[in-house]
Amino acid sequence: MSRSLNSIFDMKIPASFVLMDMPVKDVIIQMESTGARSLLVRDVTGNGVGIISEHDLVKAFATYGDSIKNERVASFMTLDLVVTEETADIDFVIKLMAEHNIRHMPVISNAGRVISFLSVLQILMAKIATP
Repeated sequence: MSRSLNSIFDMKIPASFVLMDMPVKDVIIQMESTGARSLLVRDVTGNGVGIISEHDLVKAFATYGDSIKNERVASFMTLDLVVTEETADIDFVIKLMAEHNIRHMPVISNAGRVISFLSVLQILMAKIATP
């Protein structure tokens, strides 16, 4: 029997996020210090507006070179997000992540605000721990 995300996880906004106007070099430093491979990008009001991943940064450096270090992260983040609702079934979320080949999933409330940011590893660990 599968369960909803909000019955398994404590839905809370991620402690580790970046603001969309942060320079790329500061985002890289934050990723290194937290061990994150992907971070939620928020606007000044706290809304989730994108994701910045290691892949996004590698692609940006390969395309534009070192000149991007002082550019805003908003220029390189992924905007077309695949999200799920907090009441979504964990099996549905696993399939959704596999179909879209994504490793991190913003979780939204009924009001449409990002309330959590889960990795595929967290979701799979919860799945194997679920009776």
